[in-house]
Amino acid sequence: NPAEEQCIFPGACENAAIPHVMNSCIGGMSCKLTGNNGIVGNMANSCRGYAACDYMASDEGSALFTGGTIGHVTDTCIGDEACIGMASKGGDVGSITDSCKGEYACQLMAQNGTVGTVTDSCNEEGACFEMAFGGGNVGSLADSCNNGDNTCQNMGYEGNVGSVTNSCNDGNSACQSMANTGTVGSVTDSCN
Repeated sequence: NPAEEQCIFPGACENAAIPHVMNSCIGGMSCKLTGNNGIVGNMANSCRGYAACDYMASDEGSALFTGGTIGHVTDTCIGDEACIGMASKGGDVGSITDSCKGEYACQLMAQNGTVGTVTDSCNEEGACFEMAFGGGNVGSLADSCNNGDNTCQNMGYEGNVGSVTNSCNDGNSACQSMANTGTVGSVTDSCN
């Protein structure tokens, strides 16, 4: 298994299914079950920290769900439990670059929901926790949800939000719970 060449610490890549891993999956259970019964693209310089990407795009061992899908993961998911459960239980996230840096930053993002491509976003503790959770949908994220804890927490939770660009970057809870069980169009240069 090529993933085992980069996996460091006990259980780091236990039952993982990642096609190519480079300088990633460093930390106890960092990539445990990642891609199990799901699809994860190539991974580079990512998933560093305790359980950073545990259960990412997996079915979480449930017969009720399929695994999810995540594109390539690059310079992303840095911090304890940063991306645990992301796109699990049939969720879908596009490629992720330079994002989800901080404890719990993208925990449970798109679990049974959908988030588009994520670039330079969600780089604070809990910034995008449960974004598009429970069947929610959020378009692509670019340069958003970066300055302050919980800036986009629960955004699109069981609801819909269009693409988010250069937004939700000012202080704690700037866009927290946006479109929680509701709908919001695209967000550009806002909540800053």
